[in-house]
Amino acid sequence: ATAEYRWPSVLAYCQFLRSRLGKGLYLVLIGLLVFDDRNRYDMLTGIAMVLVGVFNVIVSCMRKDIDQKEWEEQAR
Repeated sequence: ATAEYRWPSVLAYCQFLRSRLGKGLYLVLIGLLVFDDRNRYDMLTGIAMVLVGVFNVIVSCMRKDIDQKEWEEQAR
């Protein structure tokens, strides 16, 4: 039961993943960490992840985030 109480404090560090900007920057970071020019597939995976991350950052600048309430209303 004590581990269940610790989750909110751990999840507080992942709040940046709720926004497009946070997801985009995270993908850029992971893509740069995966990038290895000695292995072809690592290089292609890293480039693809960086491109998706940059796309997310660009989209985050173009559109505003939708609130959870607005999202639920649009889904109905």
